[in-house]
Amino acid sequence: MKTVWTNDINSEPYRDALSIRKEVFVEEQGISLDREIDKYEADCLHMVGYDADNKPAYTARLLALTPNTVKLQRVAIVEAYRGQGLGHELMAEVEAKAAQENYSQIILGAQKQVTGFYEAMGYDIMDTPEYLDAGIIHVDMQKSLSFTNEYTI
Repeated sequence: MKTVWTNDINSEPYRDALSIRKEVFVEEQGISLDREIDKYEADCLHMVGYDADNKPAYTARLLALTPNTVKLQRVAIVEAYRGQGLGHELMAEVEAKAAQENYSQIILGAQKQVTGFYEAMGYDIMDTPEYLDAGIIHVDMQKSLSFTNEYTI
């Protein structure tokens, strides 16, 4: 997959991200379009993964909360690409970008049914209550990004 990041909401990658989000969240999960596209769109870094034929396969966005913490949101994989390990690839891209942008912590609100995936990726469930978001039960999760500058000679 080729990954493209943008903060330009007039760009083709952003339109591709929206297309994936509409397919997954609006059409599959029944979330209203008004709720899916929110006031933070222009404040986020949007990522799209493209297959070898340049078709958009997955997306996510990062919203800065503090100088050290970024929130991962709108993680979605097109149905035809699920079950191929792309979730791990997507998360590796997200974490690499967060590190590149000097964030030390990622938080996210996970739909409860996918918390096992995030736990396998090293995320911990936070000590906060479950909540409904768009009619779906969510839990807050976090991961500290640790980086070393030590090299073995």
